[in-house]
Amino acid sequence: MNSDKKNNNPSSAIIFTNPNFVDTKGALFSSEKHDYETPDNFFNQLNSIFRFKIDLAADHENRKVEKYLSIKDNSLEDPWLFKGWGWLNPPYGRDLKKWFAKASISKSKIIILSPARTDTSYFHDYIISADCLLFIRGRLVFDGCTSSAPFPSLLSFFGKLTRNEFDKLEKLNLGYLIGK
Repeated sequence: MNSDKKNNNPSSAIIFTNPNFVDTKGALFSSEKHDYETPDNFFNQLNSIFRFKIDLAADHENRKVEKYLSIKDNSLEDPWLFKGWGWLNPPYGRDLKKWFAKASISKSKIIILSPARTDTSYFHDYIISADCLLFIRGRLVFDGCTSSAPFPSLLSFFGKLTRNEFDKLEKLNLGYLIGK
């Protein structure tokens, strides 16, 4: 990418790739780190549209809304029965596909933030069937990290967006939006 090119994205949580990604816990391109906390500015932009009712994978310190499910609540075993939109930034480890499998059959509306790994089986088995996908432009700077993530990110929408929600999301100009 040309370093002279300006990032026209209004979100201060997004910057172009930094090859020196380091988080404050010391993992550098490591599979040891699975819990990336959603950047507040990025989340707030989405929350202004979707008014999330629950954070499906959080703890008291990193939750994004009042109601949340923690590790103790075992979110993957919870029935996920709620009205409105649920937010999910799951652990990015080997079990990531389980979160997508659950979201793909859930009766509730869920938005998942994840790495944009189009080469994985779970992308082809679950993500591609989402109602809408947003490939995020640039790389997110997750809370607790000093620079951008070593991977691109994706929002997967399991649940129909209203025309108004889709239009507002498009106006945020966060990346490439594909909707059904």
